[in-house]
Amino acid sequence: ISFFSDEQVSIAILQSLHALLHKKRVHNPLDCYIHLGNARVTQLVQQSALFHPGKAGGLRLHFFNLQQMLARQFFHQLPHSYSAELAEEKTGFCLFFLGWDELTKALLLQALQVLHLHPAGRVRLVVGAANPQRAQQDFLQSYLGAATILALSFHPYQGNHRDFLREHVLQRDAPSTRLLLLGKEEDGGGLGTALDILHATPAEDFVLYTRNEHNKGLAALLQLRQEAHPRLRFYGSLAQVCTMEMITQTRQDRLARAMHADYLLQLRQAAASESSVYQTAWEELPEDARDANRAQADHLPFKLAQLGCLDALQHYRDIAVPAEMVEALAQTEHERWMAQRRLAGWSYGPSRDNLRRLHPSLVPWEQLSDGEQQKDRDTILRIPMLLRTLHGEVNGD
Repeated sequence: ISFFSDEQVSIAILQSLHALLHKKRVHNPLDCYIHLGNARVTQLVQQSALFHPGKAGGLRLHFFNLQQMLARQFFHQLPHSYSAELAEEKTGFCLFFLGWDELTKALLLQALQVLHLHPAGRVRLVVGAANPQRAQQDFLQSYLGAATILALSFHPYQGNHRDFLREHVLQRDAPSTRLLLLGKEEDGGGLGTALDILHATPAEDFVLYTRNEHNKGLAALLQLRQEAHPRLRFYGSLAQVCTMEMITQTRQDRLARAMHADYLLQLRQAAASESSVYQTAWEELPEDARDANRAQADHLPFKLAQLGCLDALQHYRDIAVPAEMVEALAQTEHERWMAQRRLAGWSYGPSRDNLRRLHPSLVPWEQLSDGEQQKDRDTILRIPMLLRTLHGEVNGD
């Protein structure tokens, strides 16, 4: 496992390993996990046929990105922190990102994929960057469909957080849960900025998240006194993601695998139709198909929170989806699916074309055929069975 931020160092390691395997005539494959610093490049390399099936001269290559992993971890925990708010039909979220770096990009991308709530809810994403035009252009060029998914805006931020707060965070256009996420400042003063913001806004209720990569020093002491600072929270701990389960995606893929297995079961029952590319076992799936399952799995905690049964994800219990919730959650699932497709470069086409990434279902819910709408309803209705399957596998049943 190589964590080097310098990709040339990782390549040199691979070359040395390749030479060593050849010299020693080792026939058993060696799995190599390589960190790439750019999340978008990581995604493109993972999906590239250049590395499929990922074996080169005895080396099986896998690529990961710490920022992606941290972003998925953050949004996996979010429903647990805001389960009561998510259960409200008209819940709203405003996320403010102060600073622009690789982790902020990964967080913004994950927000676009998972922050799909009840149709009556609202989500707004606001980014403060030193050069907002360049940041916006950079992000939208990498993810062409991002601007069509949620309300997204970029604004100037030159280090004066009080001006940014006054112009954006403290201006409420609708009732909503407000979260302010601080990026890692060059001078390492993220915690100082957070404390200054809290001191300047004692009557406000927005929650402030600041990065704490290594959980040491003053940040560690503040975490022990969390009850004294309920508005200050920490994210970005490397200790939470630098584990074998996270790097190899064993834990994160468990739910995605269960969803894909359930999909294959529906195919056998002739209850769904999809490209033949997706009709294979998990091990044979192309990476973009796996990512589609991962995106659906990442959103399940939000659906369960809206149903008021988030605990069923960790501790199995029988749940039922109320009839009045099926339609709303089906619409939410369609919005989530469209977001994932658009971020992956897909757009509308009258007929499906995998090569050109065109899909006829990339239209508003009201324009879907009854059959396509029913697929989304079936996805919601099968959640109880999916949880039974998942917990049965975990417990060895």
